[in-house]
Amino acid sequence: ALTQHSLEIVEIERKQLAKELHDELGQSLTAIKMMAVSANRQPGQIQHLTEEIEKICDNLINVVRNMMQQLHPLVLTELGLKAALEDLLTRWKRMHPALTVNLDCDDEIDDSHANTTIQIFRIIQECLTNVVRHSQASKADISLKVMGDSDERAHISVTDNGLGCPAEHIKKGFGLLGMKERVQSLGGTFKIETLPGTGFAIKVELPLPGH
Repeated sequence: ALTQHSLEIVEIERKQLAKELHDELGQSLTAIKMMAVSANRQPGQIQHLTEEIEKICDNLINVVRNMMQQLHPLVLTELGLKAALEDLLTRWKRMHPALTVNLDCDDEIDDSHANTTIQIFRIIQECLTNVVRHSQASKADISLKVMGDSDERAHISVTDNGLGCPAEHIKKGFGLLGMKERVQSLGGTFKIETLPGTGFAIKVELPLPGH
């Protein structure tokens, strides 16, 4: 069921990206082309048309950045996991201003293997999605620590001050199952802590090959 759900998510994301390509890029490029034709025919309107083209191009840049972020966070590749998480939180705060999100992340995490860092990024991204959808929290805290001497491990904690629920009532939806499978595929451990009125906490421990 989880595999089927994952395939459905991929198709939904492809459909959404195709729609954005058609609605945003297609229409904007058509508008730019029409303005360029008008500029040739109406020299007196060149300044006005170039200003409009500039506005459309600025919007297109934002659209393309958002689409690239959905496909893969480029900041992660260019600047590392810590910078990618900071960028993620900046965008989340902009979309959900009522939610305060704090990040405490060790710099050493950027030395991790690329496959591990993208998995950690997706785990934290899914945790934030759950906080917004289900917790009714006003604050979330993210901790990412590198611990150990000869066998270094990443300790990830995402907690919120939301409603919480009895542990036995946790709905193991596909989001939680996906996170758990992601963690287990990397040889890590996945733990949920919650009680009514005490919020929700997801704690993950992952080995860090490459350290």
